[in-house]
Amino acid sequence: MSTGDEGKSLALITEAEAALARAEHIIDVLDVRERVVGIDALLHAIGAGYELQQRATIMRLKCERKAGAWLAENVHQGRPGADNGVVRLGDISVTRWQSHRWQAYATLPETRFHEWVDEHISKGWEVTASGLYRYATNNDNKGKGIASSQLLLAPTNQQCALRGYLIPCDGPLTGQHIISKQMARGNDAVRDLLRTCPPELMAQVCYQHNVGKMADSHNARRILLLQKVYEYGLEHMNAYIRNLPWKVHSPELSLMAMLEPKEVKT
Repeated sequence: MSTGDEGKSLALITEAEAALARAEHIIDVLDVRERVVGIDALLHAIGAGYELQQRATIMRLKCERKAGAWLAENVHQGRPGADNGVVRLGDISVTRWQSHRWQAYATLPETRFHEWVDEHISKGWEVTASGLYRYATNNDNKGKGIASSQLLLAPTNQQCALRGYLIPCDGPLTGQHIISKQMARGNDAVRDLLRTCPPELMAQVCYQHNVGKMADSHNARRILLLQKVYEYGLEHMNAYIRNLPWKVHSPELSLMAMLEPKEVKT
């Protein structure tokens, strides 16, 4: 990437920052966000420097925080088709998943957001949307604790998340969707979400536990979800699972149902 290209990209980001400062309505905020997403895609395509790509990511998160604050204040359920001035997500082409994430970002005070960004930059850590989401939700729930000590299971670190479950571990670690794409068959919105590999629904399991779909069994899924409850908190995971965009919400797909142990027939 040439110095000229870098300068032009930096100018585009600066212009977007100014536009976001002026934006008051959600449509204007979303327009700025789309511009930043385009800039980010361009930076990756031309192999821009890491610092410039991080600046674009931070700018996108600022847009999503402002959008989240607007959504929290202005979007309500309302009756479909009712002419009552209610704004619904479908009216502004925002998914429930996006609304949930962006509103979570917005709960973080401005000073805490900048402290989080500054710490990541100073320590050479990557600024990511999933990292901000985890920080914002943990900050929001700090001190509330987890409702039941029975729902605690320490997450693993560079080890199979199912170590000790039925068989010995063997082989390399692979990414495992806790809610599988098979479970989401016929639910395109859920399958699209799974393709993004959200951290709340991803685990690392060894090859041996992956063979034969052992990791997809109810009790294995329960173990993986318990680890997520430990990491994110029961309140957060319950809300996350509840807000998945299923066409029809089934009681069997609630967090508490999936956390119920199931007797294995022998």
